[in-house]
Amino acid sequence: MIFREATERDLLYVAQRSISRGPKEMLVKTDFVYALEDHGEVLAVGGLKLLLPTTGWVWMVWTPKALEHRMRVYRTAKEWLELLMQTHRLKRVMAAVECDFFAAIRTVEHLGFKQESVMQKFFGNEPGYLYCKLAED
Repeated sequence: MIFREATERDLLYVAQRSISRGPKEMLVKTDFVYALEDHGEVLAVGGLKLLLPTTGWVWMVWTPKALEHRMRVYRTAKEWLELLMQTHRLKRVMAAVECDFFAAIRTVEHLGFKQESVMQKFFGNEPGYLYCKLAED
């Protein structure tokens, strides 16, 4: 599995095949965007948007092929997240998940995020959960 900077082609590929339900415009409004590929096929893309010097917003979009490699994708995402937090000296990273998107809820919780609140009308007219992961001091 290869973890690398994402290209415009990766973003288009994933946006057309996404199993994620979040806003696709997030793909281009991010400071750092990475792709995870296996044997030349993109499994997922994810990114980090720096909000404050010690706070970031993260997201990840999976393709159906990522489900075939779920544990490896989880492990790589966890390593990626820890590395980004260390590299950018982040104390807090946040993510939003639709309240009824149970696969995404399991994913962020597996990655060490804790639910902080419900954000009304975050996804259009739908609410979203705000998740947060704090740096280990």
